[in-house]
Amino acid sequence: MMSSFLMAGLTLIVLAIILRPLVRGDGSASDSAAADRAVYRDQLREVDRDIERGLLTATEGEAVRLEIQRRLLSVPAASAPAKVGKARFLAGATGVVTALGAVGLYLFLGLPAATRPAGPDIEALTHLSDQVRANPSDAEAWAQYARTATRIGQLDDAETAWRRVLSLGYATPEVVASLGEIMVLRQNGTIDPDAQGMFEMAIKGDPKNDVARYYLALASAQAGDAKDAIARWQALLDDMPPGAPGRDSVMRRMEETARSAGIQVPAAPDRTAEIEGMVAKLAERLTRQPDDEAGWERLGRSYAVLGKSEAAADAYEKAAALRPSDPQLKLSAAEALLATLRPEDAMPTRALSLLHQVEAALPEEPAILWYLGLEAARGRDVPKARDYWTRLVKALPPDSEDAKMVRSALDTLSR
Repeated sequence: MMSSFLMAGLTLIVLAIILRPLVRGDGSASDSAAADRAVYRDQLREVDRDIERGLLTATEGEAVRLEIQRRLLSVPAASAPAKVGKARFLAGATGVVTALGAVGLYLFLGLPAATRPAGPDIEALTHLSDQVRANPSDAEAWAQYARTATRIGQLDDAETAWRRVLSLGYATPEVVASLGEIMVLRQNGTIDPDAQGMFEMAIKGDPKNDVARYYLALASAQAGDAKDAIARWQALLDDMPPGAPGRDSVMRRMEETARSAGIQVPAAPDRTAEIEGMVAKLAERLTRQPDDEAGWERLGRSYAVLGKSEAAADAYEKAAALRPSDPQLKLSAAEALLATLRPEDAMPTRALSLLHQVEAALPEEPAILWYLGLEAARGRDVPKARDYWTRLVKALPPDSEDAKMVRSALDTLSR
């Protein structure tokens, strides 16, 4: 449940969007500051969408949010009259690594390397730097250094590290493709002959290397051979399992290339209807076997994945009625209702009622303390918000990102 709480909490622009208007009142600021805040809010919403599409893992999304929130807080505090933002919750989001490689996220997202977060990765990079200096022949440490340097946008260092791995005799397809990818990132997405040579070398060693296949298709598109690019991307899609992270990105790139070249856009494989069919069969079975509490819980999860929040909550509540000793089921119902909220939406009465029901059974549940503290802050009940979040921060590991986020919210309340 803590992962659910973390993903929900970090989605909020808590410190600058919600809390400051509550505790500081209105003010005046330049149009530039207002524009900056709007940009950062849009970036935060884009992170949510990218996690939903599988383009960011939960961990990467958390780090990106923290960096955007830090930048948002750096905007001058004086602000024009603002409405209190409403939360968007992504409770229970599951992080997965894109099948096209973590580094490829830069190209898919269009996110400049300089905006990537630092945080723990900087500490890890320092440790790895010491490690490779002490043992310069440690290829695995160099590879870890390269991956970490990439995550924080130190692309020059990442390329140097990958080349060091190669020089140590570890010219595996994965290493060669990773080096080629870094070369592309340093060229702002342009695939030059040297990078293309790396991808071709990787393909010779592993014809199914997804990173190399993706970039070789992109190289064809950049060279004006749209048909070859589309054929390569289509072959890549055919080998990717249904629902795999990265499919939407490959399909989108393929569609853009086809439209630019005046070629008919390939039809996207329709998996939604198949998935909905399986869910419908489960729902139909449960009408005949209504005492299957595990089945109702599974149906709730399925509806939540499909974005059918009310249906998911209904299923979870039926499971809860069959298993009254498990208040987590009602929490899942509440989170299903909260997961599809837009930033401007109020917390639904049904969700709030469920949260209070769970509070009665689990008064120190972290997710409950967070949500109800947030609702109190929105209602301008600062003492109640402070009580919930003070209890919450005491229950969290002191050095965790969760605790840091809650302490920041409490600091803002105090100001």
